[in-house]
Amino acid sequence: MPPTGVSLNDPREALFAAAERVLVRDGGVALTSRAVTEEGGVAKGVLHKYFSDFDTFLAELIISRTAYVATIADELARTAGRNEVEENLAAAMSRLFETPAIQYIKIAIARDEVRKHLVALGQERLPILLQAVAAVSSYIGAEQRAGRIRRDANPAAVAPMLVGALHLLATDEPTAATDYARVRELVVEAIRR
Repeated sequence: MPPTGVSLNDPREALFAAAERVLVRDGGVALTSRAVTEEGGVAKGVLHKYFSDFDTFLAELIISRTAYVATIADELARTAGRNEVEENLAAAMSRLFETPAIQYIKIAIARDEVRKHLVALGQERLPILLQAVAAVSSYIGAEQRAGRIRRDANPAAVAPMLVGALHLLATDEPTAATDYARVRELVVEAIRR
């Protein structure tokens, strides 16, 4: 039985970290409030002390873990004008769907209440995907202005196509979306058109 008197410096972060460990090890199907509190080594009531319900917890977990997309977007933006366009995009995009990111996306898609909580918290329903589309679109636009991508390419169309293709790939075969060579093939096809 987990201890009930464990002192947590940052209880919310400790619960998020426990949830992430469960996701990475066992997948989204295993992610329950009981699994999170057991993994965190805390009493069952601790989660509900900080979150009104499990769907709120999941929505806040997703929000807390989407900061990495902004980091990837910043790194991608700094590569504009340097190296090969395909190389820059493939390197950034192959990091977008690393575990547990694809699990967060699956949770947001599968759980209506989580999406409602995301919106109530001022977020998009699928923040990781939409942030990724914005980052890729911005990068493609920057490369267009630098003359490295065709002027008639439409960043607003290419970006969701690339992110969507990767999402489908990751959903079907999670490691494929992080495979640089496979991601580069998608990028080459998308920006060549």
